[in-house]
Amino acid sequence: GALRLVVMFSARRANPQPSAEELIDRGRLVDALALPGARKSLPPDVLREVEARIAQGNKITAKMDDYNWGKAKGREGAMQIWHYAEGKVHVFKAHAAFDAPPAQLLAVLREWDLIPRWNPYVPQAVITAEPSLMSLTGGLEMYLPAPFSNRAGMFHAEGMDLLDTHGYFLGTFQSSEEAMRQLPDSLRKFDLLYFGESGFRITPLTSGAAAGAFAEGAEILVSDRCDCVFVVSLDPGSLWVPDWLVNLILGVI
Repeated sequence: GALRLVVMFSARRANPQPSAEELIDRGRLVDALALPGARKSLPPDVLREVEARIAQGNKITAKMDDYNWGKAKGREGAMQIWHYAEGKVHVFKAHAAFDAPPAQLLAVLREWDLIPRWNPYVPQAVITAEPSLMSLTGGLEMYLPAPFSNRAGMFHAEGMDLLDTHGYFLGTFQSSEEAMRQLPDSLRKFDLLYFGESGFRITPLTSGAAAGAFAEGAEILVSDRCDCVFVVSLDPGSLWVPDWLVNLILGVI
């Protein structure tokens, strides 16, 4: 999956006149609807789904940029984290720049089931369905410190290639009834948590060597740095975690 993702981005300009269906399959939803006659030629159910995904993406990016998040934990130039609570639901925003090409970071996220190899806070991660190269249904076991016990959750994720129109790649994810029905046996022993409307944005950043290639539309591959923003809405289910405790933990780490 990760290799196919990198190949797909490397071939973004290989077909100068892709159809609306091909663009949708590659996650280029805005580009697809911009084609002449696309809205009339697409099946109504496909058009509704594409419009709903774009609307969800717009909602997530507005949350990233427009919400009054307050003061961040962490220092400028490193990982910064914001947090607030709505009842028992906790909403987090994280921002950082990475010295890695955006395509490599996307490949890491796409290989979701390998997350436990490098993230000790996710002892288990599974992929239960891959409807397309730009979407997956997955789950995880999330570590929680004592006196809490670990929780499990499922989500469905969709990716959107908005490089040409907005200059970034956007992913959205949240729990759904269909995703929860795919909960594997290895996660059934845990109490459940749920993801609300969540997402991430990966923006290529230029460096001296990469700047000239932007005109060729290859920024996802040639840029050696990227700016990343994550927004995660987390409902811990039956577990009540007070706002002050989350802020205390974030202040320590």
